[in-house]
Amino acid sequence: MSVAGLKKQFHKATQKVSEKVGGAEGTKLDDDFLQMEKKVDTTGRAVLDIMTKTTEYLQPNPVLFQHHLKKMQGRRLDFDYKKKRHGKGVLEEEITQALEKFDESKEVAEQSMFNLLESDIEQVSQLAALVQAQLEYHRQATEILQQLSSKLHERIREAQEKPRKEYVPKPRMVLELLPPSDSHNGGLNTTKSPGPARTPAPMDQPCCRALYDFVPENEGELGFKDGEIITLTNQIDDNWYEGMVNGQSGFFPINYVDILVPLPH
Repeated sequence: MSVAGLKKQFHKATQKVSEKVGGAEGTKLDDDFLQMEKKVDTTGRAVLDIMTKTTEYLQPNPVLFQHHLKKMQGRRLDFDYKKKRHGKGVLEEEITQALEKFDESKEVAEQSMFNLLESDIEQVSQLAALVQAQLEYHRQATEILQQLSSKLHERIREAQEKPRKEYVPKPRMVLELLPPSDSHNGGLNTTKSPGPARTPAPMDQPCCRALYDFVPENEGELGFKDGEIITLTNQIDDNWYEGMVNGQSGFFPINYVDILVPLPH
């Protein structure tokens, strides 16, 4: 496996450990993305393997060949040194042995180079086949890119001919809260009492219709039943109205009623 592949695996393992330590589950990718990533990794490994095998074929045993050359160079230097030191502590026998080792290494290196050059025709033939395969690959890639380019230009033309659409925001969500299960502390009463029948609204003055029963909890609040028509006299703020019903006046929450005739501005 390549160094890049090892780094990628190490990164994934580290990421998984970090997610477990942090207590948060990482974002999951969809199956299509994972399949594409797997195919890209496989293609990358295949290309790297082809390049490595090609190099090994064009230069058989490159490590061994380089070893012979280095060994020969070392023995040549040893022979030259001893030859210069002849008569200065280096015996003729040592020089002779150094020469024999140098000649031996030189012969091995020459044999390796000879074998490589003699198989030149076979290697060039194989190299020609490899180049032909690469040429065919790039030819097909060119055809695919040309087809893709034509399709992209066609899509550009179609897009230019289409009328430009304006962005229209979607309706926003409306918050609808259910009333509480009881009416404590002025809460909404989900159980509608039979109460009085709804009466027609006096359309000649501001008024509203009660949506729920409202039980006053504080002094000054106006109680009423579901369906009753309340005359509006004033709006205290964004949450409270002032009105009259059944001869009584007081304050009541806006969200308990449905406005029939609004107050004049």
